Amino acid sequence: MPISSTMEFFERTTDCVYIADAEWRIIYCNERAKAELRAGDLVGRTIAEAFPGYIGTAFENQYRKSVELQESRTFEAFYAPLNGWYQVHAVPAGSELAVFFRNITDRRRSDEAAEARQQALGQMLGKSFIGLLQYDGSDRLVTADEAFCRLVGRDLGQIATSKLETFAVAEDRSLLAGLLSGDGSSGSMTEIELRLDTAQGPRWCAVTMCVVTGYRDAELFKVILIRDIDQQRRAEKQAVEFSSLVETIINSAEDLIFAKDIDGRFILVNNALQNSGLSLLGRKVEDEFSGHMAAGYSSVDAEVMLTRSTRSVEEIIPIKGEPRMFQTIKVPWTVGGQVRGVIGISRDITERIEAEARVRQSEETYRLAARATNDAIWDWDIVTNEITWTEAIEPLAGERPEPTLDWWSDRIHHADRADVLDDLHRFIEEGGENWQQEYRFRRHDGSFAIVLDRGFIFRDADGVPTRMIGAMADMTARVEAERRLHELQTELIHVSRVSAMGTMASALAHEINQPLTSIANYVAGARRLIERRDEASLDQVSGALQKTAAEATRVGEMIRRLRRMVMHGTTQFQPVEISSMFKDALALALPNRALAGVDVAVRVPARAVAMADPIQVQQVLINLIRNAVEAMEGRDPRELTLSATASGDRWMIHVRDSGSGLQPEIREGLFTAFKTTKPDGLGVGLTICRTIVEAHGGRLRVDSSDASGTTISFDLGLAAGLASG
Repeated sequence: MPISSTMEFFERTTDCVYIADAEWRIIYCNERAKAELRAGDLVGRTIAEAFPGYIGTAFENQYRKSVELQESRTFEAFYAPLNGWYQVHAVPAGSELAVFFRNITDRRRSDEAAEARQQALGQMLGKSFIGLLQYDGSDRLVTADEAFCRLVGRDLGQIATSKLETFAVAEDRSLLAGLLSGDGSSGSMTEIELRLDTAQGPRWCAVTMCVVTGYRDAELFKVILIRDIDQQRRAEKQAVEFSSLVETIINSAEDLIFAKDIDGRFILVNNALQNSGLSLLGRKVEDEFSGHMAAGYSSVDAEVMLTRSTRSVEEIIPIKGEPRMFQTIKVPWTVGGQVRGVIGISRDITERIEAEARVRQSEETYRLAARATNDAIWDWDIVTNEITWTEAIEPLAGERPEPTLDWWSDRIHHADRADVLDDLHRFIEEGGENWQQEYRFRRHDGSFAIVLDRGFIFRDADGVPTRMIGAMADMTARVEAERRLHELQTELIHVSRVSAMGTMASALAHEINQPLTSIANYVAGARRLIERRDEASLDQVSGALQKTAAEATRVGEMIRRLRRMVMHGTTQFQPVEISSMFKDALALALPNRALAGVDVAVRVPARAVAMADPIQVQQVLINLIRNAVEAMEGRDPRELTLSATASGDRWMIHVRDSGSGLQPEIREGLFTAFKTTKPDGLGVGLTICRTIVEAHGGRLRVDSSDASGTTISFDLGLAAGLASG
């Protein structure tokens, strides 16, 4: 086609047209394009210059693809500067591009409006209907909407080849088949309720069939509208079931339940009231009762309706000729804010009142019995955690008690509290019946009474503890008498032993002190003879002899102390701080540590308290400390460590030296009587220590012994309530 003819064609076409060269410069633009763009002559300008905002738009993307792929591209896009939609057809011709476009803004907006109307209509129908079908006069499916397809989980083709009744559950298929087969004139409407077999399971629906006329008056169509009523039917079913449940509960109750209208006429009575021998249904109380009894019932009813409040009254109702006491709760019966009558529930409390009278009599008997004893009787409600005490607690405690468990537990001696409470909780949890504990109980003046507490627990049918009753007895006087009796018995035993033990100890001291005295005299005489010479070396011999005399005197003193310990009598256990025993033993066994050249370390936990006889344990520590110091002779460094560690319910006492250790044969019989490692030893020191430790329920042993030193240990019991912190 000649160029002139082509240009004439572009001018006559109804599309806007422009042509761009390889540099995207516009080389032709028809008049219709100039008018649409309202930009004057575009020839000589690039597309980017002619169309502001062109870069990065769908226009640029499509144009470049059309040229690159050498294929026509048709698309619709919105051009913001002109606020309009355009349909564009880009045609490449080598390196040039012809663009045909037209304004489709009105069409797009019309389509959008139609779509919005369609969506609104769908939403409106969706709220009321969940399916729509149309059948012709021969009961052939004409159409079914998407909602119905989704509802039954089938596509349109499957629905068209299926009978309508197949969409219902088996029990309701005949209903649906009958609906479609029924005759109807134009404008008629029929509705049934049935269960459709949907993709989510059976669902109650209201199915309405409307008969409408087609384009030709003789042609009739059946339009099926399906409405979801599943929630409504379920609510109705629940209401019926609830009504039946309420009726069952009311009629199975043992209480008398009734309802009266505003005139006092009984409009509802349950089975219990119906079987009571009273004929009240449809009647008033005046028809059954007379005199002040009926007037009393009616006055309470009138007050309940007038004040619209609940009233609880105790009243006598004759049941089968026998007067019974009932507790009746009456509430106003209102409908829509209007009082319609009274609803009442009456419970027979005759047995309860009689039982309460028996309980009051029993409590009076119990109170009199409690006054006859000094025991403080308590009643602990475990559910509410409240405790009720009898008056006997006040003389014992010196104050009026508080009804709480804390008041009692706070007055238990701090050394006994943990054991008592743990034992009580363990007793409750393990299912025991009788509990007993003896402990110290603080009086109001700060002194402590020794009490014996006993209790019995009550449990419900499931074994859950609900109540505990017990008695607290003051045992202070009895315990003090027992203690004094024990002291007298101990003294009697001591007197019986003192002659034999004293004789043996005195003989032993006499036999040993006699040669020691001779040794001291001989050494003293030798010192005087040696002191007469003038040689300087004799001064050193004199000093050694002085120390020998002092040691001999000390040996005698030790034996005399041993005699006193033997004559001491029975072991006296008492709480004693381990650190205090360490301190006293070091002061006696090692009075001058610097002079002795020994480094001492003491490691004891805070509040380390043992049950022991401090004098006897001190003797053990002195013996072990002195042995440890002697074992370190000639060693460097000389380190002595005293320590205590807790192990279960015992304190482990350790004495460690930095000596050269014990030989196996010596270690084997170290605590055997008359065996010693010292040339001048008797072999009884460690044997006595072993006896003392065993009297404390412990064991004396060598824990370790090697070239780095020896550790000798023994154990003592923890003081009750004063364990290591």
